[in-house]
Amino acid sequence: MVAEAHRTLAGPRALRQHQVLPSRAADVDRFSVPRVGDAQTREIMQTELLRIWEQGRKTVLFVTHQIDEAVFLADRVLVFARRPGRLQENVEIKLPRPRALELKRTPEFGAYVDRIWKMIEDDVRTAVIQEHA
Repeated sequence: MVAEAHRTLAGPRALRQHQVLPSRAADVDRFSVPRVGDAQTREIMQTELLRIWEQGRKTVLFVTHQIDEAVFLADRVLVFARRPGRLQENVEIKLPRPRALELKRTPEFGAYVDRIWKMIEDDVRTAVIQEHA
């Protein structure tokens, strides 16, 4: 799943200061975030990424397997099918900005998460069954 914000989360200097590792290509910043151990820390990192993004507002391509993370950070979410890897759907996220963690507890947010989960649920179930077969 790819979450895209229509600007960027920050310039390279600010990203390094926040342990987000940039890689510059054209006018899109690519970055990776270190794996976060617990849910609370993950949410703090998400709000920090949004805070940094507000400063630069460039396009960011953010790859994640967390549906709620994609919905929270993105203006659109690209949902990919399992095999063959192909674009299944481009979901436009029409939630207000700036976004605070409280947004995750709203019916509108939950509706986006449910919609995306329903798109990938069969693929996920098939993968789990094949893995344990």
